[in-house]
Amino acid sequence: MGKYSYAIYVMQWIVQEVIANGNLLASTKIYSSFRINYPIIEYVFSFILIIVFGIISYYLWDKPLNKYLTKKFIK
Repeated sequence: MGKYSYAIYVMQWIVQEVIANGNLLASTKIYSSFRINYPIIEYVFSFILIIVFGIISYYLWDKPLNKYLTKKFIK
């Protein structure tokens, strides 16, 4: 996980903001009671999403950018 750590660090804020503010189900009564009764499921779900999106952003953003900059400036 060492090479993904920075991508996970950056993505944690983005994923947490989307879960907290962009959740359309958060205002429903059923979802609110589910969050109150089973808070650990929400934490595990957000933890998994943060890791998955961190790894995806590493391969879609960090690795290609590093390859491009290395090719462009270090010859």
